[in-house]
Amino acid sequence: MLSSPSTPAPPPLLSPPPPPLPLPKFHHHLLLLPVRRRRLLASLTAPLLQLLLVSPSPARARGLFRMPPARLANRYFLVRAGESVYETAGVLRTNPVAKTSVDSGLSPEGARQAARAALELKQMGACEDSCWIWPSITQQSYQAAEIIASVNSIDRSRIVPEYSFLDARGLGAFEGRNLGSISEVYESDSLSPDNKPPPVDDGTPNESVADVFVRVTQLMSILETQYSGDTVIIVSPDSDNLSVLQAGLVGLDLRRYLVAVNVLAFAYSAFQVCEKIYRKICTRHIMSRRMGCYFDLSMDQASRSLILAYLLMSASSAAASRNDVWVSRFGSDGFTHKANASIAMSFLAFVALALSSLVSAYKLFGRNITFLFSFQICSVATYISVCLLDISIRNVWGIAPFCCLQVCLSMNRVS
Repeated sequence: MLSSPSTPAPPPLLSPPPPPLPLPKFHHHLLLLPVRRRRLLASLTAPLLQLLLVSPSPARARGLFRMPPARLANRYFLVRAGESVYETAGVLRTNPVAKTSVDSGLSPEGARQAARAALELKQMGACEDSCWIWPSITQQSYQAAEIIASVNSIDRSRIVPEYSFLDARGLGAFEGRNLGSISEVYESDSLSPDNKPPPVDDGTPNESVADVFVRVTQLMSILETQYSGDTVIIVSPDSDNLSVLQAGLVGLDLRRYLVAVNVLAFAYSAFQVCEKIYRKICTRHIMSRRMGCYFDLSMDQASRSLILAYLLMSASSAAASRNDVWVSRFGSDGFTHKANASIAMSFLAFVALALSSLVSAYKLFGRNITFLFSFQICSVATYISVCLLDISIRNVWGIAPFCCLQVCLSMNRVS
């Protein structure tokens, strides 16, 4: 049946709402337990005990970088940029104004030197896991860095120019002079690291070794805080930055070992001379003959061992690093001659004391020293073969009298 339009439509049938869920039954008697003081104190102290037992691990901040460092966070390669156009002309140029000059760039020979250095870095695997290249903004250093990056397939975004801390050492009044005059600066450096070249009014700084040391320390502080576990190639426009940096990292005083290496041998020889004079005047020894033999043997062994330790230290660290850099770049100068003479003097003093120890052992043990004698001969042969690798005999004539005195004193014991 059709309804008329005036008849309202019946409302739609709606389903009844679902019955409400039953409320959970609470056991009100559990909430009415009495509060005990023991439980309250235990609940309040539990979080405190957790804080005390589980303390956070202390922060491991690196702090201020000091020379020499106990440990480095990165691996470093020190590269001296190739020869510049100024150096080809034999002219010293250290004014910061000329850092980006075309004449401060690599010469053809300098480009070849940079290419050889890049190939050596590749053979050593310096950039196998990528690396960062930190060159000075100086033209020759940045060009060398680009060559290194190209050979080792390093993106240019990993070349980070350094604007001041890697500048060439300012030589003051030596600016514009012949390249050979640099030896005068190094002669002054061997006297004191605080000695500066004469000043000049054209803006060229006059820096001492101590000033360069401050700059390279600031550079290492940046690198050690910015990177961790990375490889960094430092490209410097001159050798002074790298030599001072290497000496600071090793913790080496480049002047102290020239004297310290021979102090013990000289003191022992002086004591022997005093003993001989006392015997001539008083017609008797300072100590008994057998006690004197024990003393001579112990001093010979101790002196030879300590001198050998000093010798290996100086030959492996100071002479092998600093002398090679200077001789290869600037030729021989006063410092390299002194270093070689010191090493040679230590070597001859060691040989003399080795001979002296054999003589004192013979006087103490008589003919029953076959094992000791064989051991001494083998040790002397081994030490000599090691020492000959780093010794230049042509610089020993000035110190030969001391060694001859020690040998004569040793041979005099046989009588």
